Amino acid sequence: MAETIPPSIEDLRKALRSGRPFEKLDAIEAASKFKQAAAPLIPDLVALLSSDEYVQCTSLDIEAFGHAVIAERACAALGSIGIMPDIEVLRSVLNDKRVHELPEASYDQGAYIGDYGTEYVAPAAIAAKLIEYLGPSGFDLLPEIIENAMVENEHIGKPSRRVIAMLGHELGTYSPDEVAAYAAAIETIGSQPEALKPTTHRGFDLRDLAIFGRRKLAAFRAG
Repeated sequence: MAETIPPSIEDLRKALRSGRPFEKLDAIEAASKFKQAAAPLIPDLVALLSSDEYVQCTSLDIEAFGHAVIAERACAALGSIGIMPDIEVLRSVLNDKRVHELPEASYDQGAYIGDYGTEYVAPAAIAAKLIEYLGPSGFDLLPEIIENAMVENEHIGKPSRRVIAMLGHELGTYSPDEVAAYAAAIETIGSQPEALKPTTHRGFDLRDLAIFGRRKLAAFRAG
């Protein structure tokens, strides 16, 4: 039996740029396995964070886990590669406030029966998820994350607030200027009218995030 030749970086790049959704999915999965050797593909994977494409679950090896959303899979691959993409490119994705509506697979006793729901995929939320994967290296994007944390659309707001909380766990790795920037961010959030007198889920989230951030900062400063 002939030996299978693994795809080259150039083959994967071609599929990521112009392939059909299932070809992009195969290329994403291959890139993920290459780890840091797939670094040349990072720009192409980042470009897919804004995609509204997906692969039907019936075309997957396992159909019980829903459709494969290209943007989400590209994000996971970037996390596996573990190298921070270009900050300005990622900033542009964080500034993309669109929310894609994709069909959501429904199941009956584990069997796919059709699409009877809607899955919401926001590029800004996908980019926020990537910062969760990569950790404090995304600190330069804090202004965009703060802005998104206060967005009314919860498909963007909640993931952004989660990233700010995650950054609060990493204060010991920051420079003094970065700690000061994080403290200013927490005060910006805590001073919002919604956080001062919350009446909505978002308001309570913002209030709780400000309390969390202040406690983390106090503990850090106390040594």
